[in-house]
Amino acid sequence: MNERKILLILIVLFIIFAAASLITISRAEDGYYVLCKPGGEVNVRARPDMSAPVVGWVSFGRYVRTDGKEKAGFVHVVDLAAETTSGWVYAGFLTYDLPREEEYTAEVWGGPVIARSCIGGKQLRRLKDGDTVTVYARSNAWAVTSKGYIMCDWLREVDE
Repeated sequence: MNERKILLILIVLFIIFAAASLITISRAEDGYYVLCKPGGEVNVRARPDMSAPVVGWVSFGRYVRTDGKEKAGFVHVVDLAAETTSGWVYAGFLTYDLPREEEYTAEVWGGPVIARSCIGGKQLRRLKDGDTVTVYARSNAWAVTSKGYIMCDWLREVDE
């Protein structure tokens, strides 16, 4: 290889590594929206553990900032203006998408479909094609329903 090609390859590699580090930095400063039943709240805990003391709450639709720390299925949130300034929120209640409050009846299709305790959470029940649920809120991917959290792809609105 000639020197010009080697220099070009080094420049391309430098740009790739620089872009990757910028992505990592911006990811650490990202935040999430809280997805729960409208009017509801999600616990903020002192440690990343379901049995840790509750030190605050964040409500439906609230945007929370994170410092990039994740542990045991929890995300460390910062700059809270409530009971505490930081704490741990279970990731199953967080979404990148701004949730929308909208109440309607939906039918399950493409079943069997699993209703979960939160996004990606434990299974609550299996639903079959034709079962109906009330949708209370949704992000782009998940809906909070009367039967639990269900992926939006498996629901279709029913005309009443």
